[in-house]
Amino acid sequence: MCGCFFWKKKKCKEVEEELNLSSAFEEDSIDGDVTPGASPLIIVKNNILSVNEKNNIKMTNMLWGCPSKDNKLIINARAESVLEKPLFYDGIRKNRCVVPAISFYEWDKDKIKVTFSKKDNSMFYLAGFYLTQNNKKYFIILTTEANDTVAKTHHRMPLFFEANQVRDWILKNNTEKYLKLQMPELISSQSCKQLSLWD
Repeated sequence: MCGCFFWKKKKCKEVEEELNLSSAFEEDSIDGDVTPGASPLIIVKNNILSVNEKNNIKMTNMLWGCPSKDNKLIINARAESVLEKPLFYDGIRKNRCVVPAISFYEWDKDKIKVTFSKKDNSMFYLAGFYLTQNNKKYFIILTTEANDTVAKTHHRMPLFFEANQVRDWILKNNTEKYLKLQMPELISSQSCKQLSLWD
């Protein structure tokens, strides 16, 4: 699963440069741990037509987690079956997004927080999509089978992309190809104290 990730405001400028965006809205960014129900900056298709490539995707704040019928938040969807789910039909086909992150967390069987980051310290662009309910937009992060690094802690992990794949995922109809990507190995580190998901 993916139930918490880490972000720093100062990285917004790096996203702007790496993805060739017109603006990164640093002042609207969360600084620190991001948990379900929060409204971090994510990257979506810009529906305003423009000949300038910088403007075909944009950063915007959006709530993480879509309320279900029993009022629980749906924060993740499985990459292997998302195309088959009626609830996600429009979102995964028309409203794909990515979520910038520096690292993400999972908790092991002893409730020890384990931090996962990339070997080259580059950013994660977590794969997702968003839904609209009652005129509000909510994003959901896609998960896939854990690679060897994460599998020692949890059997699922977020699906993520490199910077050069972001526009392709958001703008083009290559969804199935990206849902089947194999995740590279990561670096993991354990917290020195026990933590719950909601601490």
